[in-house]
Amino acid sequence: MARPGAGSRARPEAMSPRRIILPWRMRRTFLLLLGLLSGLVLAEAALRVYLRPYDETRFRRPDPVYHHGLVPNARGRQRTSEWDVEYQVNSLGLRDRETAPTKPPGTYRILWTGDSTIDGAGLALDDTPPKQLERLLNAGTCRTRFEVLNAGVASFSPILEYLFVKTTGLRLAPDLVVQHFDMSDVQDDYIYSRLARIAAGDVPEAVSGLDSGPAVDGPGLPAEAPRGVLERAVRAAKLFQLVRAVPAVREVFGVSRMTLDTPRDLEARGLVGDIRADRFAITRDGADLPGHWARSRRYLALMGDLLRSHGVQWVLTVSPYGHQVAPEESEPGRRYFGLGPGLYGSTTPFRTLEAFGVSQRVTVVNSLEAFRAAPAADRPLFYRYDMHLNARGARVYARAVAAGLRRSGALAGARC
Repeated sequence: MARPGAGSRARPEAMSPRRIILPWRMRRTFLLLLGLLSGLVLAEAALRVYLRPYDETRFRRPDPVYHHGLVPNARGRQRTSEWDVEYQVNSLGLRDRETAPTKPPGTYRILWTGDSTIDGAGLALDDTPPKQLERLLNAGTCRTRFEVLNAGVASFSPILEYLFVKTTGLRLAPDLVVQHFDMSDVQDDYIYSRLARIAAGDVPEAVSGLDSGPAVDGPGLPAEAPRGVLERAVRAAKLFQLVRAVPAVREVFGVSRMTLDTPRDLEARGLVGDIRADRFAITRDGADLPGHWARSRRYLALMGDLLRSHGVQWVLTVSPYGHQVAPEESEPGRRYFGLGPGLYGSTTPFRTLEAFGVSQRVTVVNSLEAFRAAPAADRPLFYRYDMHLNARGARVYARAVAAGLRRSGALAGARC
């Protein structure tokens, strides 16, 4: 006889569906999430490996006075879809060959300051404007040996260049400081001025890079500060940086926390010509930015006063970007900065600097016409996507500067 209850266990099919299906659904969901997370981690790792050669943080360090500089003796490669070049910093913190701080006898030393145009984004060292200028000057009839030091640092502008020369550049005993003015300088001066410590007489004492200060999302408007650890991590992710550039993503999620980088974004928010968000606002027809121009002119004037007080010659140089030279130059790349098709023919930035030169009695080498007159065989002069000068464009700039220096008499002390 069977014991009471024997054989009375419920058959599997008679059990509650919830007790079997729910755990399986949870496991399946967990596996899907784990797979998705693993894929994201692998994608992030792959992007970091691929993008590492062009990670500027490998070569840059914060500075307590002039915000950021180059890491002495740093060495590596910079690679994008448009270039693959060696990048090496000497012991003086310059992207240049090793050189002694003390000027060699019989040498006329030129210090060329500026931003990534002078630093040579995408260029081998010998193709950068300073090194091409050095070869041109030494190929002339002067008995003096010319040394042109590359003092360009990405994202420098007049306020940082003034602080750099004051604290570091003058120690190199230059005979002449050539200062490049970039079309992005007015915006950069606006941004750095908000971080600056200002002394009496409206003179900047420092723009510390040790304290990040207000968050700035790329070259645009001040970004909202990340609200927590998770958001900080997400915004630092290379994958997020890549995805957020997709127009459809901005359409769905909005652009308030995204970099503004298309004409539609700038126009939709009424920011065309707004120096806070429009990287090249000063290049647009009808741009009226007197207050912002006045700020940059003040920093340039401080550089002039500093150099004159030390008996150092000073020359200003200025170069255009592709959209100011020809309709086809950097055609796809300009869209990233909210620049439409066609030639941006305004000469206002160049005339503004020339007028400043007259008022300050300083030579201004305006290279705009040299670029526009370059023969078709030498073009393009700029990278298509990045918009910086390519090696041919750097040669046009160096030739224009060499001619301007000779014509102005700035090299009179070189026994030419």
